[in-house]
Amino acid sequence: MTQRHHRFSRPKKTPCPLNDRRLKHLLTLHDHNTLSTDFLHELDCPEMSIKTTLLDLDWMHASPNSWLDVPQSQAHYANSLKRPMFYSISEKGQDILLREGLINKKRHRVSFHFPHQAMQDQFLALMKLGAKDYYIPRQAILAEAPEHTQKSRNPLAIETGTVTLIPDLLFGLSDPYRFFLIEIDRGTEQLAYAEKRTRTWEGTVKLYDSFFATRAFQKHFGIYKSPIYLLVITVSDNRMHNMMEYWARYAHTSRHGVAAFQTIPNIGSINDPIKPTAEFFYRPFHRVNHPPLYLNEGATTKAAPTPPGALKRWFTRQT
Repeated sequence: MTQRHHRFSRPKKTPCPLNDRRLKHLLTLHDHNTLSTDFLHELDCPEMSIKTTLLDLDWMHASPNSWLDVPQSQAHYANSLKRPMFYSISEKGQDILLREGLINKKRHRVSFHFPHQAMQDQFLALMKLGAKDYYIPRQAILAEAPEHTQKSRNPLAIETGTVTLIPDLLFGLSDPYRFFLIEIDRGTEQLAYAEKRTRTWEGTVKLYDSFFATRAFQKHFGIYKSPIYLLVITVSDNRMHNMMEYWARYAHTSRHGVAAFQTIPNIGSINDPIKPTAEFFYRPFHRVNHPPLYLNEGATTKAAPTPPGALKRWFTRQT
């Protein structure tokens, strides 16, 4: 067996005892599809040594435990042997969370495009590292959404007539309460319409603008008292400026300020990975004809963790 195949295969070890630290890892990976070992360490147990985290994750992945899986796509990258390993939660890992009463149901498992998914999960982790107790996860928001949204196969899919828009991500911040739809751009989507291509940034802008105009997001998620923004993350400043030009051109002037843009060049990268740090939370998100948006504005030191099911006073449902 080659070194590459050996690293990404499932080793055999002794049964792994369950403790609070390992439960944290399972919960974090239940909330995300995939995260690397350095991100898991910073999110779950920064007070421990990184060696302890690496040993824990390897043991949880090993047979007969098999609480974690290793996305095999990462093995195809040139520097994957020298970079932090990405893990995802397995069916057995979700069974443990169900048994411990930490989740109500298993997450619907689907295959994912690894580079795009890694970008999504790393961005949410960066926001969580910066926001700390102010962070409101998607699960808590959807727990208070209207019934039709909760029962949807994909609760992020917003439908208006025959048109469906699916943001990549959703999260919120408390004190003051704001909610964010996220679009992650790898620089591969065409900006303007072209023959044989239907998915373009121009089309996405027009969809978001119409959905903001009809308050479709508020109705879908049941959020009527707090602002909703669109955050767009891309990989280069030039790409960001081009995307902002399209927003200025195709979004109504009254909605220029609801979209905010930021560049994170190496997000989701295997060959040149970014470090898990709170720095990105404090960076400005640029807007068209509006001052930059700072996510930490208005936050105080009095905010407390917001558990799922405790958001009702920030939501007003239509009857």
